[in-house]
Amino acid sequence: MPSRHLTQAPLERGRLRRREFQHAYLTGNYVAASRRYGMFLHTDDGPDLVGVAVFAIPAQPRVLTNVFPDLVPSAHCESASTYSYRCRRLGRVRRTGGPQVDPLVGSRSGVSPRACGYQPDPLPMISDVSVTAEIARVGVTDVLGYWTVLSGPGLEVVEDVDDYLRHLRFGRAGQESTTKTYAGHLKRFHLWCVEQDLLRSQAAHHLARYVMRLRTTPRATSGRGHGQLPADSTLGPALAAIHGFYLHLADSGAVGPDVTEALFTTIPSRNTRHGRHDGLVVLQPRIRVDTRPSHQSGRAPAATHQEFVALLRTAVAARDRCMIALLGACALRVGQLVSLWREDMHLLPPGRTVAGCPYTLGHHLHLVKRDGHPRGAANKNRGTVVLPVPGPVAMLYADWMRERLRIRHAADSPWAFVSFPGPTGVPGGEVIGTRRVQGLIACLAERAGLRHIHPHMLRHCFGETAADVDIARDVLQRLLGHSDVNSQNSYRHVSDGAVVRAAQTVTDKLFGPS
Repeated sequence: MPSRHLTQAPLERGRLRRREFQHAYLTGNYVAASRRYGMFLHTDDGPDLVGVAVFAIPAQPRVLTNVFPDLVPSAHCESASTYSYRCRRLGRVRRTGGPQVDPLVGSRSGVSPRACGYQPDPLPMISDVSVTAEIARVGVTDVLGYWTVLSGPGLEVVEDVDDYLRHLRFGRAGQESTTKTYAGHLKRFHLWCVEQDLLRSQAAHHLARYVMRLRTTPRATSGRGHGQLPADSTLGPALAAIHGFYLHLADSGAVGPDVTEALFTTIPSRNTRHGRHDGLVVLQPRIRVDTRPSHQSGRAPAATHQEFVALLRTAVAARDRCMIALLGACALRVGQLVSLWREDMHLLPPGRTVAGCPYTLGHHLHLVKRDGHPRGAANKNRGTVVLPVPGPVAMLYADWMRERLRIRHAADSPWAFVSFPGPTGVPGGEVIGTRRVQGLIACLAERAGLRHIHPHMLRHCFGETAADVDIARDVLQRLLGHSDVNSQNSYRHVSDGAVVRAAQTVTDKLFGPS
């Protein structure tokens, strides 16, 4: 039987490279230097081109159509500055009862139009890797979508995984970013099932083998942690995706009770009424990991006050200082930060308010839950949350508004934070995503000579400071935007300084002041 597998390789002008390798730059007689990738279906008769993507600034649709007549631009790319191409012979991946997905090819640069129904997961930088599965975004409306898994030589939809991810997005009101994360974990689990030739019911009984494989496989993708073994905090989301997937299969009758018993055990519910258990039981996974290591054994999850100040001093742009201040002084999540609209910021003195807003206690902002962020960011709040904005943060936001006036097209954007003009002539004014903020904070921390800092550590800095000054639990619940008062426990970190002061107070009481 002929072998069939997909690989990614670059293209040269006028011919195909049969040797498999990962990426290359093309410098030719085009408008600008570009990077382009080909997706090849390999059989015993040789490689067959099934899809191409070209990335350039700017790019012209005719670049590849002149070289490869079988390729046509995707319909969604007519007005984009980045073009993706698909082969006429490949057609479309058809599915029943849902939108269709274009099998386009992606690049490691992450540049891919989000308006289409497919956005592939970048291939790992490993030589001679056979690609048998990808994750894809399925656009349901202009603003709503979810992520799914494609597999096989023709990149066909994995129906049971797709059914679960669609249910997670629309049946359980999950975030699109959650379906993207789960799709990545389920893609790897599906590949393992195919490699081991296991049915879903059989794979459930061998889940410990899969977890062992995850624990003993170093990270292959580039970035921090490359070549290192995954921590429990990394394995936790993978197990959560798999357990949720199997619960959905059990609810739909796709697997039997033996699968549920293999994966879960029942324990009494923790909910009590009048000091007595309510008699209910809950399912607890048999295989689980400690996703929250202790403060002593893991990296401190909170940035210190000195690190927060150092980041503010290192930032040059008013926009960057304002974002750091909102993350640290208002305890915003990074998804909430990039999802802010200008109309959400009500920076008025006490006693005055905006039409339709009953809040009259001074500067404040509204965290509004919206779908359809162009970069896939999400606000985790279930409804609108109103947070006070400190005076220094309001002043930094005013500085950013003055700086924003110099950015073309920024006045037309409703988003509070937009991009600056790029060195290649990009005018700026586009909404920024969470990855951009994460990279910015990490870069500023490196320039300031600090350890690696990510945005959520600034939110934990707020919680640690609140614990030091003994903020009441119900008040901190409002400030952090939690629906459950116990959710703040992971944020109430007592600083080392507070522990030393408390120990000194007890010592002075026992032995007298020193």
